[in-house]
Amino acid sequence: MKDVGNEEGALARNIWAPEWFYDEKTKEYMLFWSSSFEDAGWKKSRLWYCKTRDWKTFTPAQPLFEPSYSVIDGTLLEHDGTYYLFHKEEEFGEKTGERRAIRVATSQNVEGPYRIIEGHLN
Repeated sequence: MKDVGNEEGALARNIWAPEWFYDEKTKEYMLFWSSSFEDAGWKKSRLWYCKTRDWKTFTPAQPLFEPSYSVIDGTLLEHDGTYYLFHKEEEFGEKTGERRAIRVATSQNVEGPYRIIEGHLN
């Protein structure tokens, strides 16, 4: 996780709220968290992930979920073959105003792509 970098080679400024999910299909653990490359952790934050089978070696970090809004605090559940990615929309700015909402996105694959269910849960 410490080597999370963007396309320009910049390192993430934060690693927030790490969680893990065990995928029965692949027999791997997915570790996921939110990171931003901006001057404040909530700005343009995205969910990232890596995988491991032994908690000693990890795949390189990759983006998991990159919606049009800043996202933090992901939680992942699987039910009947669908993955549910619950997350918090965390927006502040002149264009968007202040928005904080619990939202959900779904996928048939643990690595995505995730489709946002419109509307919020709170």
